[in-house]
Amino acid sequence: MNVAIVGAGLIGKKRAASLKKNDRLLIVCDINEIIAKKSAHEFSTNYTDNVKDIINNSSIDIVIISVINKYAAQITTDMLLSGKSVLCEKPLGRNVKESQAILSAAEKSGKIVKTGFNHRFHPAIIKAKELLEQQAIGTILNIRSRYGHGGRPGMEQEWRCSKELCGGGELLDQGVHIIDLCRWFTAGEIAQVYGKTYTSFWKIDVEDNAFFSLE
Repeated sequence: MNVAIVGAGLIGKKRAASLKKNDRLLIVCDINEIIAKKSAHEFSTNYTDNVKDIINNSSIDIVIISVINKYAAQITTDMLLSGKSVLCEKPLGRNVKESQAILSAAEKSGKIVKTGFNHRFHPAIIKAKELLEQQAIGTILNIRSRYGHGGRPGMEQEWRCSKELCGGGELLDQGVHIIDLCRWFTAGEIAQVYGKTYTSFWKIDVEDNAFFSLE
């Protein structure tokens, strides 16, 4: 499969390194040409700083989107409508409207869109899933999870703490992993949600704490 990566930062490079041997990384794209060029050199491929070069390239089969949340939905939609399947890093949109636009584009184009829920591939998580499927540890009665992230100095200046750029705080950024794993482990859909978010430490316009119960 011919692959392109949009967003050549930390996550984009990790995805490039994880490609299978029979996949071919044709090109990487980043709005920062220096980063794009450096990443292309690292993976011995081509680069561009214009996402339209990816959209207009009909030889590309799959695009991995690893840009900040504000731009991910539009780029994902454009790629799908140009005839490419997409792996988009979580979350799949900053809100329901963006998510629905992506799903509509996938349905219209007949292409596949997946979300980058990488926690499913942690060895311990894989083993837990295997034990559940083998009925080796009984039936799940409840799942309790705690996730912490973002205590480093200067965190409040990062894009993750901007409502416009990220769309939300800790719930949208990391809580989605917990929600995904709950659905994956139980093979069920969520019927009710009880929750509360608030900002208790950083002076930011998104939440830095989130608590929720799923049924």
